Amino acid sequence: MRLSHFVASVAFTLTAATVSAGNDIQIRVKSDYEAGVQMAERGDLNMALIFFGQGAEKGDAKSLFALGTYYHSGQGVEKDLPKARALIERASAAGLPAAHAMLGMIYREGQGVTKDSARAISYFKQASDGCSDIAQEKLAQMLYAGEGVVQDRIEALAYLYVAANSQENPEAVAGVSHVERELSEAQREQAKVRSFHIAQAMQCKDP
Repeated sequence: MRLSHFVASVAFTLTAATVSAGNDIQIRVKSDYEAGVQMAERGDLNMALIFFGQGAEKGDAKSLFALGTYYHSGQGVEKDLPKARALIERASAAGLPAAHAMLGMIYREGQGVTKDSARAISYFKQASDGCSDIAQEKLAQMLYAGEGVVQDRIEALAYLYVAANSQENPEAVAGVSHVERELSEAQREQAKVRSFHIAQAMQCKDP
């Protein structure tokens, strides 16, 4: 999954309370972030950006991340990669796993920055610890290829096992089948044990 696909696939959770969004439009939300999500779902990007901007000014991590993704893609605003990265870095500093994962992709792919595999791995590990299956899959890819790290197919398979358990990552499921065929039964067992320890260390947070 490339960065553009990741941005498009970020899922937002909605909850209920009532506020006015202007022009007598009534929406059910509990925060600026959730108001922005509902406006985006209705196709009103201008209002979505206003709400995300308000949330970002208050330091809300999800609003910072959402606003950053818009500046990164150039959807509804002029594309501005440095501004996007700054917003996403603030969301990452607040502990948002999705922000860690996106920064990992930014540095892995060199999106507006010099490619830095070591930094990408660091962000992916932070996101993985927060239960990001996307980050776990990306870590597996880099471990399998020896990209910015010593090649380790057993560790790669371990991360794929964890990512595949989310049942929402078909790429990870396909990766498991591919890597398993290359390893011995003993190596596959090692990967399963390692995946247990990886999962035990995770502290799941809101994406």
